[in-house]
Amino acid sequence: MDNPVFNYRFFCKLLCISANQAVFEEAYKTQEIINSISDLMRYTQDTRRTIVSLDEEYKAIRNYIDMQNLRGLTMHISMENSMDSSQDSYINHLSLFSCIVEDIEKALDLMEDGTEVAYYMESGAGGIILKKRINGAETEVANTKRM
Repeated sequence: MDNPVFNYRFFCKLLCISANQAVFEEAYKTQEIINSISDLMRYTQDTRRTIVSLDEEYKAIRNYIDMQNLRGLTMHISMENSMDSSQDSYINHLSLFSCIVEDIEKALDLMEDGTEVAYYMESGAGGIILKKRINGAETEVANTKRM
């Protein structure tokens, strides 16, 4: 049963109405932002699927990072996918996404102005490795296995 206090499907419909109003007002950037919020909510609230394609997870992560960059941060966050897109890879839903969100939230408190943070995925032994580079220094953020 849906949460009577917060029904995300209803909220997504309200966002869709807002996006349409933005088009009517020729506020295309606003429409893009609203659509991104709606897509992100839909992806994170989808409890029916436990396994998703790596491409879907990557798009959600990109979307989240784009939303963070819209905040006018003084640090720049980017996401790269060096994986071969011709290979179908599947992972647990939100497995990499939740790691990125947690890592970025920590980074926002610690980073100085002008910091460059680049996340990227690469193929590892039986899994996907999520790494980050902060001003050239590289660390592993997560390692998730393929399904």
